Amino acid sequence: MLLLKSQADDINTKFYNYNEKINSQKAKIDSLFLLSKVGNKAIIDSLKERLEIAITANNQLFGYNEGLRKAFEDMSSSIDSALMRRAKYIRRKYILDKY
Repeated sequence: MLLLKSQADDINTKFYNYNEKINSQKAKIDSLFLLSKVGNKAIIDSLKERLEIAITANNQLFGYNEGLRKAFEDMSSSIDSALMRRAKYIRRKYILDKY
């Protein structure tokens, strides 16, 4: 269970880093657009549109992975609760009942 949570956290970090790279590239294109001639506007707009699509897809994947991470945490918490209940039952049944 901890391995799955660790993997989810690792994927989140990778998505975050990837998103930072995309945002950096978008900023560079925005800067380039300010310096470019009007004739290059179509090319710049096309690149900006592709980056927007990549950002949207990355954000959706990040959200999906956040959901998985939360589900892993909930499962881990449920397993911990079940183990604690079982330990209390064993303690009560086999230890406390004998005295």
